[in-house]
Amino acid sequence: MLTMTKNEELKLVLEIMSKYDLPVSPILEFAIRNKMDNYSGDDVIIPEDSSKESDSDLIQSSKVSPIERTFQHSNVLLEEKTETEYRTRVSDPARKNRKKTILRVTRPDGSIIEDSKATETLAMTIQEIGVEKVRNLNLSLDGMNLILIGENTLYPSQQYYLGDGYYLNTHSSTERKKYHLEKMFKELGIEWKVEIVSSER
Repeated sequence: MLTMTKNEELKLVLEIMSKYDLPVSPILEFAIRNKMDNYSGDDVIIPEDSSKESDSDLIQSSKVSPIERTFQHSNVLLEEKTETEYRTRVSDPARKNRKKTILRVTRPDGSIIEDSKATETLAMTIQEIGVEKVRNLNLSLDGMNLILIGENTLYPSQQYYLGDGYYLNTHSSTERKKYHLEKMFKELGIEWKVEIVSSER
């Protein structure tokens, strides 16, 4: 029998929700992960009677669910990479040779929503449709709602403030942003078109 820390209990809750595919409010998941951050300094789990624990029991108790592993891996990457290292990685020669692309959203009347950055186009489109309306679609990115209430602690540098406490997760490629826009239009019955175009005029 193991004595579980508060952090371990919260992890177990997330694992159960993931295992049984329970409908979970993004706000609840966000709150749980914040609590996990607060309890991250808890002591490691110590068996009440180590003599009764077999090696296989200890291995089994240390298993981490796929969703937890994803978040842990992401947090490690964030800790290891500084802002300067991130910029260096993005600015390497191989990436410089790629053509920069952006998004263009075209309404039925021919008017467009387009910015020099795909993130801006995504954000402007969501704001025009209605932030709460899009949030209620429960579009997923990084295991959470595309639009969060409160800041994104997993990718703090890759979010866009939409106003009224809502934050857009921008941790995605231009292709992924296009996918999310197409999903919004389809789900809401909006006859807008989105395409990826070169930013070079």
